[in-house]
Amino acid sequence: MDCKSLADQLVEPPQEFVDITRDYVCIKVTDMRDHDLNNMRFDFGLTFFMILAHPAGRIYHRYGGRDQGDPLSWLSISSLKRALEKTLQEHKAYVAEGGKGRPDRLLPRKTIMDIPTFAKAWRRKKNKPVCIQCHMVHSAMRDQLAAENKLRKDMIFMYPPPRKIGLTMNPIDQDLVHEVQKDSIAWKAGLRKGDQLTLIGKTRILTIADIQWALQQPPRRRTSLRIGFVRNGKASSGALILDKNWQVGTPEEVAWRPWKWGLSPKPGFGGVAIDAEEKARHGIAAGDFAFRITYLVTWGPDAYTGKNAARAGLRKGDIVVSVGGKRDFRSVAGFHSWYRLTQKPGTKIEVQIRRNKKLIPLQLSVLK
Repeated sequence: MDCKSLADQLVEPPQEFVDITRDYVCIKVTDMRDHDLNNMRFDFGLTFFMILAHPAGRIYHRYGGRDQGDPLSWLSISSLKRALEKTLQEHKAYVAEGGKGRPDRLLPRKTIMDIPTFAKAWRRKKNKPVCIQCHMVHSAMRDQLAAENKLRKDMIFMYPPPRKIGLTMNPIDQDLVHEVQKDSIAWKAGLRKGDQLTLIGKTRILTIADIQWALQQPPRRRTSLRIGFVRNGKASSGALILDKNWQVGTPEEVAWRPWKWGLSPKPGFGGVAIDAEEKARHGIAAGDFAFRITYLVTWGPDAYTGKNAARAGLRKGDIVVSVGGKRDFRSVAGFHSWYRLTQKPGTKIEVQIRRNKKLIPLQLSVLK
């Protein structure tokens, strides 16, 4: 099921889904222009996300999320239906106890137009897009941090998935632990297969997106997060002990994030992966990654990177078989992520290409 088909199902959903949504007021946000980035915050790099909230602003739960794998593995009508049912029960109990629905902490309202670098660029833009898309918010935040000299490359490792602490969750009942990696952060906190996770820090857990939100909150220093869980009907607690750089992983883990495109250094070229048949024609091992260059960056503020690639000898149509001796990229996006996160300006890196059935080594200068 692709994301569009999930959206289609929400337009014409099964009757049981319709029944559970009768007690909800459903609002579809199609433009992030006026979205409150502070009080209705989520992972803006996604294609589908849902916030389940009290009308007064209290957020009960979040639904959506993904990791480096299948972007849709956590999305289904079944898991969403369960999240809606459980949240409705939670809401009714909260109201019955006299809850007013106000957030525990209300921040000043902030929109993307309140981000100075974005607002300035938007005013100058002649052909403005019809809408401001979700992923543009993260890009705007990144560019503002860069303008303030506060941008760090490790910031791309955001909204950590459960596996970063050693957890695999049930894809339908998303608060149920399916597996725990031995000796992982979660294992050392006491979590085991079959536990129902109920709390991380101050976040009540119902969905995988709740877990990601909770893991995004702590400061990037050695710290701990209190957890609550139920095992065999008995409530228990523990603590996740988090080292300073626990979120940081491999470039491939964040290759899917649009955030990477704004990071430097940039190679100045890109393309599309070639299939096994084309690899065979060029004498490339089936297990090795290779891609055909379809463009050099010759436009916009990054045109200097494309000119640099051309000076090194790279051309459209060349087949890249190795960069810096590495030939095991999983995707072209993985190559771009790796280059931006690992290479140092002022150095040179060897790019091996195949052109007219010849293997040609080229030296590419890494530019800031």
